[in-house]
Amino acid sequence: MGTTKAQEEQCSYTYKDGTRCAAEIEGQGQFCFWHDPAANKESPDVKDRLQQWARSNRSLEGILLRYAQLEGIKLGGSKGLDLSNADLFRANLKKARLTNVSLRDANLVKADLSRSRLSQVNIQNANLTGVQLRGAKLDRVDWGAKRNRLAKLEERREQVKSKLHEIEEHRKMAEGTRAMHNRLKSEKEAEIARQQQILGELEAITEEDREIKIASEEEKQKATAAEDPAKAHEIRTRIPAMNRKSDDADKEVKSIRMRTPKR
Repeated sequence: MGTTKAQEEQCSYTYKDGTRCAAEIEGQGQFCFWHDPAANKESPDVKDRLQQWARSNRSLEGILLRYAQLEGIKLGGSKGLDLSNADLFRANLKKARLTNVSLRDANLVKADLSRSRLSQVNIQNANLTGVQLRGAKLDRVDWGAKRNRLAKLEERREQVKSKLHEIEEHRKMAEGTRAMHNRLKSEKEAEIARQQQILGELEAITEEDREIKIASEEEKQKATAAEDPAKAHEIRTRIPAMNRKSDDADKEVKSIRMRTPKR
């Protein structure tokens, strides 16, 4: 059976179900732009062309996007998108938004998916060697049975790391609080010591003042007794009153000391 002109211009790529890619051949080869290994996928317009192609509801199975610059691309949706067997070697998929997309058996070696968002994405049997997922948000990603278990273990490990980090932060805060408490305690003790020193000095001054007054009055008494006995008697009667005032001063000092916090 002969082939029609339309068939001759049709891409030679055959899907897994046995049907051929319906896209037209571009260039001198036998494949469409997406399945042609010789086509340049690093040009800036590839991202827009891919999004437009995906909106046409055509299959993207087996397309070749090695080194493609697809940062911020949005693919998929409620109808889903088939990117199985796609070659995305070293493709730039930073900040990509992939929703309900199949990447089953795809080549994602060293692809950059950092800060991307993958929701309901099937990555079973995909080659993920060296793939970058730093800061990526993964929601209901199907890694395959074995990888799903590993992903859960990794998720648990991240949770433990986060908890340990939180505990470490709390420990640092507690140490800071404890250091501040110790500093305040030291300052308080120093203030109490200073107050005790001041009270001790005040007490010594009061005692010295009392002794000086008594000695002065006794000297006056001796001097007066020799000249006028009546005057000497008057001085003697003043001495007890002076002693009482001195005692009152002592009581005031003791009262101040009692009100002063002890170390």
